[in-house]
Amino acid sequence: MRESFLACWQEKQEQINVLGWSLGGMLALELALKHSDKIKQIILVSTTAKFTKVDDYQAGLDATVVKNLQRKLNRNQQQTQAGFYQLMFCETEEPYKQVYLQEYATNFYQLNLNSLNKGLTYLLEQDLRNKLGQIKVPCKIIHGLSDQICLPSAARYLQKILAALRVIS
Repeated sequence: MRESFLACWQEKQEQINVLGWSLGGMLALELALKHSDKIKQIILVSTTAKFTKVDDYQAGLDATVVKNLQRKLNRNQQQTQAGFYQLMFCETEEPYKQVYLQEYATNFYQLNLNSLNKGLTYLLEQDLRNKLGQIKVPCKIIHGLSDQICLPSAARYLQKILAALRVIS
């Protein structure tokens, strides 16, 4: 997917705005590192520089959470995706969650299992923390206080290095 996007993008002459959500935000950070001349700004929604926590970074999830998700995904893709989609909403968003689960989530149950596994592996392995200081593209960060997948502390970490933060309760 990244390669086809870049091929189309190379044809554009003007700078573009890049919006990335979660893993897509990590990809937006990579694009900003490699192609800053083509980007006007990046907007990061619920994004992190490193998805899993390590000794010197506590703003991520425990790696076992992602590994367990990967194991479950390989056993029952649809059930695992449904469980993941439940985490995307907090208690006050219950009506939105029901609409999403009934009208939209079913469109994603046919996603390629190999691609989903690659995405989870990316989340386990990617660490952009040491590269953030090299990003010269203007950046905006939007993050929810109740985010259970990408922790709010990850947004605060990004804010220190990159941009202004807009927190949504």
